[in-house]
Amino acid sequence: VEGSEEGLRLLQEDSLVTVAAVLQVKIDIGAQTIAGNHTRFEDEYLRLRDTYILDEDKLRAAKPDMAILHPLPRVNEIAVEVDDDPRAAYFEQVKNGMLMRMALQSTVLGDELPGYAQYRAEKQQNRGKRWK
Repeated sequence: VEGSEEGLRLLQEDSLVTVAAVLQVKIDIGAQTIAGNHTRFEDEYLRLRDTYILDEDKLRAAKPDMAILHPLPRVNEIAVEVDDDPRAAYFEQVKNGMLMRMALQSTVLGDELPGYAQYRAEKQQNRGKRWK
């Protein structure tokens, strides 16, 4: 959609290699996973599910500082070989999501978070100091 109010352009590509070559921030495969879980899209998902599998060949064109994200569990959107790529951030993404949910649950339940009091005290003590 060119010329929208937000000044955004929407481009549709049929090749993940083409898209990977221009991405600057991330490849987020989550939309494929979500689409695959809805029966409304089942026919189209079955037709296209093997089209956009991220593998080493497709990543050759991607920028070296890009992050590859995925909500997991994967079906077949990302080849296992990609797990060893330094840009694969999905295991860290899932771990951080779990830790965030644990912290939120502890806060809601009123539990003390181990180490938080010390962290908060150190943060208060260092307030205003410049970090090098």
